[in-house]
Amino acid sequence: MNPGADEGADGPLVWDDRLDSGVLAIDLQHRVLFQLLQRVASIQPADSGTALDEVLAQLQTYADYHFRYEEAWMLRQQADATTHAQHLRLHSGFVERLSAMKLQLEQGRLTILDLERFLRRWLIGHILEQDMPIIRRVQAQAPAT
Repeated sequence: MNPGADEGADGPLVWDDRLDSGVLAIDLQHRVLFQLLQRVASIQPADSGTALDEVLAQLQTYADYHFRYEEAWMLRQQADATTHAQHLRLHSGFVERLSAMKLQLEQGRLTILDLERFLRRWLIGHILEQDMPIIRRVQAQAPAT
């Protein structure tokens, strides 16, 4: 997989080492989120209502856990306040979008493909374009030990 490319929902969903940041806890949490994305991609249309509801609930719970961990990590690493605030807004936007998708599901308007495309773009894009630059910047500023 080329995680920087927008492959649509038909490309392979295979973890790519370029998604590893070098911060073990964050990488493991990203992999769990990625596994939830893979689960969405494997849902069969006949099972979509219940399965989508379950995976949305898991995503909401796990994303909340991960975002709190990542935001606290940024503070511990002394990321600048502007970067931290912007990152919180991105995380809040994701949570709001999941809530909107839950409502769409309840109204019978959410498809597996809609959720998969959103998660694929957001998760891979967020890791590569948001998390990685912040982690690299923080690591570069850390005193050598």
